[in-house]
Amino acid sequence: MKHVIPAPIIPQLLVSGFVKELDSKEPIEGATLFVFNPKSDNVMILESDSLGNFETELEYDNPYVVKAMKDGYIYDCTPFRTPEAGVIEYRVPRDLLLFKLNINQSFIVENIYYDLDKWFIREDAKMPLDNLINIMNQYPIEAELSSHTDSRASHKYNIELSQKRAESAVEYIIANGISPSRITAKGYGETQLVNQCADGVSCTEEQHQANRRTEFKITSIDQLSDMQNPFDPEVFKVGDVISIKLFDEGFFSNCLSQAEIESNSIKKNENSTDTFDGKIDQTKIRKNKRAANNKIVMPESNISDKSTSANTYHVQVIAVTKTLDRESYFTNINDLIDKYGISISKVDGLNKYQIGSFENYSDASKLRQALISRGYKTAFIVKNAV
Repeated sequence: MKHVIPAPIIPQLLVSGFVKELDSKEPIEGATLFVFNPKSDNVMILESDSLGNFETELEYDNPYVVKAMKDGYIYDCTPFRTPEAGVIEYRVPRDLLLFKLNINQSFIVENIYYDLDKWFIREDAKMPLDNLINIMNQYPIEAELSSHTDSRASHKYNIELSQKRAESAVEYIIANGISPSRITAKGYGETQLVNQCADGVSCTEEQHQANRRTEFKITSIDQLSDMQNPFDPEVFKVGDVISIKLFDEGFFSNCLSQAEIESNSIKKNENSTDTFDGKIDQTKIRKNKRAANNKIVMPESNISDKSTSANTYHVQVIAVTKTLDRESYFTNINDLIDKYGISISKVDGLNKYQIGSFENYSDASKLRQALISRGYKTAFIVKNAV
């Protein structure tokens, strides 16, 4: 009689977690969970119960990523690693919090930091902004991105600095494929403090940091939009185990990016300069499909080489690190470009696109209003463009 050697039994660990609504923290029933095992390249499908709970058996000492999705909500995801041994149950380190798509709902965008008195987008701020881009690509929404400061420095200075920071973030989002008509920039300075730390009040650095934040607010939801989300989580059945190859290559990338951000320590010095301690290997965790579209050049025939006089006003449309193609980016303002001309100046690594050259402010203001009416809501007037 032939002796059959039984297959080794791989010990399993009972893993559980919760899906909740971001603001109310109420449990969400019927959310679809995608549990990705990078070692096997398989994804397990689960569903949250009436208490928002989900559970399954997973291997010990193994990395995983879990992503929760439900129609009408913005997804959430988190990576985790199961313990080596010694326990029979394990809970995912944090709850999955889904943001309900409601007009005027807002949430804080974590991990967007600026150098002291600066507004340029740093490398460590690009990942959370990429996450917003991904959200806007998936959901038919319009939004306001706002920047807030603490109460230190003057009111005027804080308004101006926060507006520049908001515009910088919005310009990055627009440069990566989001229509200017779908997102606006607003700097509130110190006018919307979240605590008591107003002028003259003694506060800790942590309390001031709570006021220095970036928020993302939904201003419109187009229920009849022709934007199509090719991914429908409800087509999967609970208990299915599916190859990762059947998912879009970026399905879990933002989850991994966020993990990399959270794994690095953030230091804040006494001068309120936020610095990032650690490097992110972006080649491993970002597979950006837009990369090929970023290498586009403005045709030379569309660029004005007019010299700038001592007292002229221009309307700046956008400032980005990349060069932009007129046909793909400035489609609906070609007539204005033909009439007033467009100039490009490079300052601090940014390509600044400015239209027109006017001797008085009122003419420049009229052009700015025309640009805003066509969706370029971040357009602003500059004097003596460099």
